[in-house]
Amino acid sequence: MKSNPVIRYRTNAGGVLECLVNTSTSTGIKIPEMERNFQTINNRSWKKFDSYVKSKSKIWIIEFILDNWTTSTCSCPVYQKQYMCKHLIGIAAIKKLIEIPDKAKDEFLCPKLKRGRPRKVKNALVISD
Repeated sequence: MKSNPVIRYRTNAGGVLECLVNTSTSTGIKIPEMERNFQTINNRSWKKFDSYVKSKSKIWIIEFILDNWTTSTCSCPVYQKQYMCKHLIGIAAIKKLIEIPDKAKDEFLCPKLKRGRPRKVKNALVISD
């Protein structure tokens, strides 16, 4: 069963909304621990590389710019590679900056599996006479 993410919002003076979201690997994290990890990352106060990796892998830091949300940033690996992630799209949808079409909401991401055990795979390279 998938648990709901813990999200912490705060607004900067420049109109930037900072969101802290726990990662899927850190499901039991509480808000005070998220704040501590955020302070550790901002102050760069880790002494070992392992503690750096641990603090970076517990929360994603999203800097959401309300005026132009497409220039917002996130610290998740998907954003680092593609410059867009589900966190940014989700916050934009919550703030009603974009509208998700009903067709996208109704579509299933994977086909529904049939009941029972899957069939045994047939031999693909065997020549039958």
